[in-house]
Amino acid sequence: MKLKMNKVIILFFALFLLTNAFAKSEFSGIEDISIQISKELGYIVDEKKILQKIDQLAEEIRKESKNKEDIPDLIIKKIYSLPLNKSIKVIFPEEEGLLPFLISNGAGNCFSYSVLFLTLGEKLGVNFTPILIPGHVYLRHNKRNIETTLDGKDISDKNIANLLYLDFRKTLFISASRNQFISGLYSNACII
Repeated sequence: MKLKMNKVIILFFALFLLTNAFAKSEFSGIEDISIQISKELGYIVDEKKILQKIDQLAEEIRKESKNKEDIPDLIIKKIYSLPLNKSIKVIFPEEEGLLPFLISNGAGNCFSYSVLFLTLGEKLGVNFTPILIPGHVYLRHNKRNIETTLDGKDISDKNIANLLYLDFRKTLFISASRNQFISGLYSNACII
């Protein structure tokens, strides 16, 4: 009986390790939510094409990477080398905040870029943290800020606040949870 109990304990422990070894990040599936918001707003979205493009970008980064430390810079390089469709006319400003628009046209806003960063980070094992401030989101990786609307440049919190005409001393910088970021995605889609 004791031997069977030990086998059961070992089996559960192995299952626990496997489950955690393949656990996804807090922002797993954020691209699906962004695509769903696009559909809810009435845009026609080729979901399969968008997801294939994201997978293609991740695979290109994986192939170019020499080590894990260079992946964040390769993500930045790859995102800002998306071909820009200069002939596109933005009819509704919320379009720029949607991941499908960014993937299709190479242009976006802080939220669409953040979704793409979070998605590629998930696929490549890089943890980015969205930082919410009034009217804006940027990312942090380790101690580096990634200003998504300025080609991924590393800019201090104070300078980001100043760019938005916010008083740095009075600005609340929120390291966003998944739910806070999703709330920001919905707010961004509705108020832009």
